[in-house]
Amino acid sequence: MKKISVLFLSVLVIIALVGVISIIAAKNSGNSWREARCVDPIGSYTGFSFDTAGIGNDQPLGITQNGKYLWITDGSDAEVYQYLTNGTYTGFSFDTAVSGNDYPVGITKNDKYFWITDFNNAEVYRYLANGTYTGFSFDTNASGNNEPTGITQNGKYFWIAGGNNPKVYQYWMNGTYIGSSFDTVTSGHDFETGITQNGKYFWVVDLNDAEVYRYSGPNLIKRIFCD
Repeated sequence: MKKISVLFLSVLVIIALVGVISIIAAKNSGNSWREARCVDPIGSYTGFSFDTAGIGNDQPLGITQNGKYLWITDGSDAEVYQYLTNGTYTGFSFDTAVSGNDYPVGITKNDKYFWITDFNNAEVYRYLANGTYTGFSFDTNASGNNEPTGITQNGKYFWIAGGNNPKVYQYWMNGTYIGSSFDTVTSGHDFETGITQNGKYFWVVDLNDAEVYRYSGPNLIKRIFCD
């Protein structure tokens, strides 16, 4: 019985060693996966760009997309222009001045609506996907955001950049200010314009220093194996 017990223990030790070796091998062979998962975006320029002035969009400000189209606001003529993602103008645009939005800057969308900020009157206007004004807008001035520029959303909240007031303000989708904002001036921001987010990060554009700043996003989750 004693010999059997020793043999049994020896087998267990061998199995344990094999398991450890397998784990180490799997981890090493997965380094490329780990690196791919853990490398953060670095903003590398792809070499692609396209002109907007040729079709009359000579003061492009805000931009949004849905995977097929891009929509770009124009502050000088209060218009939103639609492009294919390869930069080709589709021939479709819609006016925002008739709704009172005479200086559209930021734009965001979901499957049903566009929301577009107006820098001059501190308002956010809602439009149908075909550009028709819905009659709904909300004020941002009361929250302290008197120069709304970039806007982004996740279906539950809006985040709106504050232009010369370097803060990002958070609102419910009905336009109610939540009372939450975060400061960007300490990171070097001077004049915020565009903003977008992916749940993990916010990216905020600065007009005066031609820089894009990245901040922790609304749903930041620690990534396994990446720390």
